[in-house]
Amino acid sequence: MFELNQLKQFITVADCQNISKAAELLNITQPALSRSIQNLETELGVSLFNRSKNKIVLNETGFLALEKARELVSRSEEFQKNVNAHYWKNHCIAIGTCAPSPALGILKEALENEFSGMKYTEETVESKMLEKNLLNGNYQLAIFSNYIDDERLVQLPIFKENLYAVLPKEHRFAGRKEGIYIKELNGESVIPFPLKGYWNDLIERELPDSQKIYQATIQGFEAIVKASSIVSFSSLIFNEKDNKHVYLPILDEDAHLSYHLACLKRDKEIFKKLFDYVKKNAANFHITHF
Repeated sequence: MFELNQLKQFITVADCQNISKAAELLNITQPALSRSIQNLETELGVSLFNRSKNKIVLNETGFLALEKARELVSRSEEFQKNVNAHYWKNHCIAIGTCAPSPALGILKEALENEFSGMKYTEETVESKMLEKNLLNGNYQLAIFSNYIDDERLVQLPIFKENLYAVLPKEHRFAGRKEGIYIKELNGESVIPFPLKGYWNDLIERELPDSQKIYQATIQGFEAIVKASSIVSFSSLIFNEKDNKHVYLPILDEDAHLSYHLACLKRDKEIFKKLFDYVKKNAANFHITHF
């Protein structure tokens, strides 16, 4: 029997009247989409389209099938939304985030305000896995380090975060005014952040020849940064300044993040009040950079 995904593909092809354009919107190959539509017609035992060289349009039966397909897809989405809403109401909300950041504290504040008494879990994962887990339902909410180009998601920018190099005052780059590119530090010993996430991935990627002196705890990180003359880093989380170091903005494009809160579009109504709360209180979440 045909699958729900085939009906969604059928609707897209009917709307586009072009297999190539529909395949691009669905992010699948043209041959795969053509086979899916042909299989649907075979399973139904009818032809749904009149086909020409560069165009594919519904026939009379196809118009009826389109109407019924829209009804079935709408009912399935309503079914899924209601089941998920019931589960979250009585259980917990799973949150995924790309990196430890104040964004998670902001989200917890919003959850406590709009979902009082609700339990929630949190997990920090790599960005691609974060998106995958949100799309397949392992997470109900996610915090990305940038905007994700996917029409299946609803996203709200929360705030921006910049990365800084923390240099001892005697460092050769300490006199810089405009900032520094991270690759200029390649080969020097550095102290990365004690928590995994986007910033440390950037440091590992851009400083392949540097010795990384990792600390197991935040307290250990802050202590060694203050006491040593080794290059380290700062952002919104670790931003305690002292008079022994110079704080230079890192100029690379990858060193500027715009955190976005996201959920699936089908869950938009479930989390509407949560998103409204975050949006309304966004001014309270802005943190002054160095």
